[in-house]
Amino acid sequence: MGALDKKNVITVRMNGEKTIIFREEEDAAPTEVEQPQEDDAFHWVLAEQEPPQKHVPETNIVDFEQRRKEKHALSLPFWDDGKRDRGPKLPPNKRKKNRPNRRTFSWPDLRLPGKMLAIVLSAVIVGTGFGLMLLTLFSTSEMDQASSAAPEAAQGPPAEETTTMQPVGSITDDTFTGGIPGLTVHVVQGGAFSTSEKGQESVQALRSEGYPAVLTTLTEPMYLFMGIAPSKENIDELAQVYQGVGRDTYTKVHVISSDASVSEETAEYLYAGTQLVDELVQLSVGLTTGEDTISPQEANGLAGEWNEWNAQIESLDEPDEIIFAAKNWTAKMGEAVEALQGDDATGWDLQQRLLESTMLYEQLIEKFE
Repeated sequence: MGALDKKNVITVRMNGEKTIIFREEEDAAPTEVEQPQEDDAFHWVLAEQEPPQKHVPETNIVDFEQRRKEKHALSLPFWDDGKRDRGPKLPPNKRKKNRPNRRTFSWPDLRLPGKMLAIVLSAVIVGTGFGLMLLTLFSTSEMDQASSAAPEAAQGPPAEETTTMQPVGSITDDTFTGGIPGLTVHVVQGGAFSTSEKGQESVQALRSEGYPAVLTTLTEPMYLFMGIAPSKENIDELAQVYQGVGRDTYTKVHVISSDASVSEETAEYLYAGTQLVDELVQLSVGLTTGEDTISPQEANGLAGEWNEWNAQIESLDEPDEIIFAAKNWTAKMGEAVEALQGDDATGWDLQQRLLESTMLYEQLIEKFE
């Protein structure tokens, strides 16, 4: 440690020996006054072993420990209070609280190879589908058996209520209730087609053999109808005729209905037409199977009904497209009635015109919606 006194004297203490250097002028080089003559080896002396020395003013002492503390204080962040060398702590309400450790349930980590997982999923899907198929099969079988085993009295209405119901074999409403009357007919279906070209080929093949055939236009897919009847018993008789000639058939119910509102005159016209269709459909089954014949009086009576019905078209106040469709339907029914006037009338010919008339009626009421 060195110190500079007021008399331009520099005192240097090294290994317990003092060396005094005088400086007379500011630019003059210091002269060595006294140099200890000792061995060339330099001996370090610890601070606690250093002999006591005279008091030196604090202003002339360089305290390296104090400087180190000041330098360390400058490297710390600045805080507003200026009293702390560390950052402030978080307030108590902002401290993160230790929450209790709650046990949660977790599924075990099951890792299956890709192929094994695909096999398991495939087995589940196939098994589910097979089970649903068996359930549907057995449920349907049980329902059919229960229906066939039910007694006749349980299926039909009480005897006193039969007078208010629609007569057996009727395909339309028995009484006029207004609106558009519906037609519920039983048909013999010969197939279903996605394109009209394929369907028309089958129609032409049946017509060339003398059997009736029409292709629906408002259904998807298009169906080939080969017969029409008022009840299931009647349509089964027609299906047996086709089976006798080697043709596969399928019987079904075809419903034509609409909830559209029409005028009273239009509703009366439609109802009169469906009543005439109902009579002719019942007659065609007997003529086709050979069980019934038609007398001239019956044929004339049907012609009179058609004339009265045809006259109602003049009172209709409907758009031109509806009037045009109504006239087509009426004209086709006129062809059926006219065919019954000759002696060579056949049931198959009447079936053909009735099938065409039914399709025209379906197209007519579709225009009201």
